[in-house]
Amino acid sequence: MYKPRELEETIREWLERDFSVVLVGPRQAGKTTLIKNMAGSTGGIYLTLDDPDVLEVLGDVKMFIGVPL
Repeated sequence: MYKPRELEETIREWLERDFSVVLVGPRQAGKTTLIKNMAGSTGGIYLTLDDPDVLEVLGDVKMFIGVPL
């Protein structure tokens, strides 16, 4: 059963401004569950940077997220 998180409101506010959201955090913190649930309820799409095809389309991940890795 999915439990809504407080962070959802903040993410929705950014998405309403036409921003992309990149969610990072430790393993098994619920990132994928949160974003997949929100994408389904808002008509958004879910992309994972673990997918080589996504990385190829986006190019250099460092430039995409705007921070040094």
